[in-house]
Amino acid sequence: MLQNSRSTLISLAIYALSNILIILQLPPMLYVPYGIYASVLAIIYVREAGSRGFHSKHDISKSNLKIGRLALISIIAACVLIIITHAIPYIRFGHIGFGYDIGYYKRYIDIPFTSLIGQYSYLLGNESVGARIIINVLKALHIPGSFTLFGMSTALGIAAGLGLFYLVRRLAGTPVASLTLVLYALSLVQFESFQLMLWKQQLGMALFIGTLIAYEMRPLLGIPLLGLLAISHRTSFFIASLRAYPLSFNVSS
Repeated sequence: MLQNSRSTLISLAIYALSNILIILQLPPMLYVPYGIYASVLAIIYVREAGSRGFHSKHDISKSNLKIGRLALISIIAACVLIIITHAIPYIRFGHIGFGYDIGYYKRYIDIPFTSLIGQYSYLLGNESVGARIIINVLKALHIPGSFTLFGMSTALGIAAGLGLFYLVRRLAGTPVASLTLVLYALSLVQFESFQLMLWKQQLGMALFIGTLIAYEMRPLLGIPLLGLLAISHRTSFFIASLRAYPLSFNVSS
């Protein structure tokens, strides 16, 4: 019971801090409406977690995590494809890229480190708190800017692909999930998100898929992920938050 209470408090603390950061970026007239909206979401997920006894809706056992040879080959192939399709333009064009977004991130990376959240940047917009935090952490660790942009972009692309594989596998089985993952790795959307350096959107997509997985595993885990999504990509946050309404009426997914 104590462990459940501690987990709930930690989840709510992360969620609350994330939403405070968001509220500070909003016009004053939206403070109260957004605060009510965010609070209702937290209540729904804590209630759902409590109704499940704070345990996983779908038990995670070795049999559930075990994948066959075909799935393993598809995962490896997809990861290799993503790395290759990202490496070729980087080797050929360096840090220039094709999209203008890369200039925004490159300029922000060049700004000296001041704090974890960092100063507001008109270059990245007012919903880029999550991206700014990650960039500032990497800057504080003296990670090269090229890795921050291109390395993290590749990592986020792989993370989104693996999350997509997990979700589709639960819905349609391993063969369909394997095919989906390979098609994702070969897709133009996956490539263009890297080439145009849609870094914030990639972060939002990875967190969005992560929240969907968390909902299936533990609603309590979905609370902090939803908060992190809110400060990373607000549009994805509102889409993901719609998942709360079936939970509030106990409608099974």
